[in-house]
This record gives sequence, structure tokens and C-alpha cells, in this order.
Amino acid sequence: MNTLSFTATLSSPFGHEYTFTHVGISQYDQLNRFVYAASIEVNKAGRRDGVMTSEMRQYLDSMGQPTFQPSTEPAIRSGLLEDLYVVFAG
Repeated sequence: MNTLSFTATLSSPFGHEYTFTHVGISQYDQLNRFVYAASIEVNKAGRRDGVMTSEMRQYLDSMGQPTFQPSTEPAIRSGLLEDLYVVFAG
């Protein structure tokens, strides 16, 4: 089985180097919405810093039909010096 893994490395203004590795995309139903979720493993300065998950949500009406455009729920990790946001964009 072939699996694709995407990795990106970025430096913060505070000198931290972050490495983001795509873990996967899942999809599931919740009450009044359908969700696509993208998970990213985060490494900060070479150490694992956990997994962040951002969602693309399609809300549904009482007939199960989509309402409006999908909305995005960012994954946010707040720290004393900096915040880290991951957004599922498409």
C-alpha cells in the first residue's frame, strides 16, 4: 500500500523551527453537519509537540441539505510567546 506523506518546515519569529507532517484526512457525520478533518503532526525544535486537527464543516438543514458554504474551524495552540494556527484550506 502506498501512502503519501507531506512535510513542511517553518521558522517562527522567536527562532523556533516547526516541522509539520500531514497525518491524514478523515470524514464523519455529526449532528447537523458533515465534517472533513485534516490532522497535522507538529514537531517543535526537533521534539514532538502533538497533533493538531483543523476541520472543514458543512452544516445541513432539517432535510439534510447543505446550508451556505462550508466553514473552517482552525486548530489553535496558544503559548506564552506565540500562538500556532493550522487551517484546513481546501
